[in-house]
Amino acid sequence: TLIIGVSLIGYLVLIWWWDYPPLIDWPNHMARHYIEGLAISGQAPPAGYELKYALMPNLGGDLVVPLLLQVFSLATASKIFLSLSLLIYWAGASCFFAAQTGERRSAIAVAALYLPFLISSSFLWGFLNYYSSVGLAFLAMANYIRLYERPRAGIGQLVLQAAFICLLYLWHLAGFGIYAVLHASHLLWHIVQAKRAGANTHHILQ
Repeated sequence: TLIIGVSLIGYLVLIWWWDYPPLIDWPNHMARHYIEGLAISGQAPPAGYELKYALMPNLGGDLVVPLLLQVFSLATASKIFLSLSLLIYWAGASCFFAAQTGERRSAIAVAALYLPFLISSSFLWGFLNYYSSVGLAFLAMANYIRLYERPRAGIGQLVLQAAFICLLYLWHLAGFGIYAVLHASHLLWHIVQAKRAGANTHHILQ
């Protein structure tokens, strides 16, 4: 647990140490978010720009950063989103490990072993919508596993799962696809286990 805490703090220090973290494509995203922030605050966008929103994928940062810009400076809002993306990327996989293992110490050990992979190529390229969607996909899958293991879960957890799926679609289509693959794999595993136990097809479908 100490290794995890120190490592995550070290990653956050790397993000906040630089005035502008050297991520290749991220400045282009922030330019778009800056214009969106102007529109939200009631200011006219620069000449030649027009904002049109639609229910479509790849809106992750667009849902968060313009709101942060109403409170923080451009650089600070950027670093907050980078920090949240990194923490979600780690937390998503770690919660999935915990849901799969069911054993606290094993889950912590695997979460610690996952730490060196947080600064991936997608992070360095600045593809933050995709990068953070991976963490969200694993968080959604961890919540689904809890629902699977407790069929009589409360309405709140069902609403949370529906919100996860809708958010994943809007956040980034790759994250939505990762969740679909994980979900399909879990269902296939359930079918194989049920078949081995001698259950008939009708019972499995129920």
